[in-house]
Formats: sequence, C-alpha cells, structure tokens
Amino acid sequence: NYMVFDINATSVCNLGCLYCSEGKNPNMPDKSRILNSKTKVTIQDLDLLVNQVFEKDPKDDIVFAFWGGEPFLNFDFCKEVMYHFKDNNKISFLFYSNGSYIEKYLEDIKELNRVLGKKPSDGRSRLFIQISYDGRKINDVERLTKNGKSTSDVTLKAFNLLRENGIETKTKSTVTPKTFKYLFDAFKEHVEMKTNYFPTPDAFSDTDYDNEEYLKDLKINLMRIAKYIYDNKLEPETFRWFSKSKALCQAGIGYFSFDLDGEATPCHST
Repeated sequence: NYMVFDINATSVCNLGCLYCSEGKNPNMPDKSRILNSKTKVTIQDLDLLVNQVFEKDPKDDIVFAFWGGEPFLNFDFCKEVMYHFKDNNKISFLFYSNGSYIEKYLEDIKELNRVLGKKPSDGRSRLFIQISYDGRKINDVERLTKNGKSTSDVTLKAFNLLRENGIETKTKSTVTPKTFKYLFDAFKEHVEMKTNYFPTPDAFSDTDYDNEEYLKDLKINLMRIAKYIYDNKLEPETFRWFSKSKALCQAGIGYFSFDLDGEATPCHST
C-alpha cells in the first residue's frame, strides 16, 4: 500500500498552455500572485504527516509529488524536502513537469537520483519525473510558450535527457476535443518513443464535447489506434484507454493534495 501526497510547490508557470487552469486568479494582480505563489507547507508539516501515516500502518509507502504551476520554479523547496527524507527509503518523490528546466537542473537531478537510490520493496527509483507532452501535433496547438511558440523540441529534449541519464520518466498527455483528430499521430509518436500513450481529456476545455465533428474525429482515430495495435501485435495498454483494468479514483483514500496555503483536498482538480 502507498499514500500519495501532491504538494503545489508554486502557482507560477513559464508556459501559456491554452487549456491550463492552474495558478490563475483573475481577482488577484499578477505581481501579488507571483510574490505569494510558493507553498506554505513546511518540513515540520511533512514530518508530522509522515509520522501519522507510519503510525497508522508501518508497512505503507509514501509518495510526495510536486506540481504547480511548474514545480521546478520552486526547486529549492523540492530539494529541501527530498534531502530531508533521503534516508527514509519508504518515501519516494514525483515531479509533474513541463520539462523546461530539466536541462538547467540536470546535474542536481542526477545527484538526487544517486542519493535517493531505489526502494527495497520493488527496486524502483525513489525519484520519478513525469513530463507533460501531448504528441507534437497536439503540443504545437495547445502547449505553447507565453508568446505562442511551440514547446515540443524543449520537452522532447528533456524527456530524452532524463532517459539517457537513468532517471525514471514517462510522458503524460492532455487532449481536447478540437485535437481529437491528432490522437492517432500522437499515439504513434509515443510508440516510437517506447512509452505508453495515456491522454487525459481536459475537463476545463472551452470546446464542445458534444460537437459531432469532434466526436467523429475521436471515433476514427480510436479505430486507427486499435487497428495499429492489432496489426503490430502490441499490448492493448500501449494506449492506456484500452487497459483491461478498471481505473478507480483514489482521491481521499490513497491520495491527498496540498494547495499553496497548505489546505488538503481529495483532488487537485477540485
């Protein structure tokens, strides 16, 4: 068993993804939001939390996951947490990152990966970095810099740098109805990258999920993906929507999210 605690390290992000809802507060001036954007969660808070979890069930593992915004914009806090718990091999760490700062902090990341090592329970690295990448055709429409330029090359470079240096990583993708038409292309790109494709339909999108044209695009692309998997004798889970297991939400059971003010909620999307 394991418990996941997401920590919103900062609301600030260097990108301007069209579908993103994180870190936006129209009633707060940008300057104030930036100055007050870092988490108020402290090491002492986390010590208390860890002690409570292990008192309840010493066999549990804990995952601290850093998100934002872009968590590497508050990397000092994240490093402090990881080094503080480095000797407790029942605690692992995850980043949800857009990849922009991987090259800048690569030496720090490599050292953290070395210091943290692997979990005795399953031999997995205690450091894992999830890179947000939707597939180039979708990425170039939705996941942009603040001045509207593509982020694909930087993101792919970050993903490859992590792999080349032995850092556990995978991609996490988002899709909106207007980009359903690119699902097959994004899936095939992920196959070539030797990683599963698991796009999440964006719940905050302004586009119409009942639009007949978009639904037709979805149907056609799902059929193309299914045929490709069958023809190439791939595992159905290569496209995670075809997984045989039934996904069960762990919000509030095996998962809690801590916002900037330290308030805990069952899910960081609510």
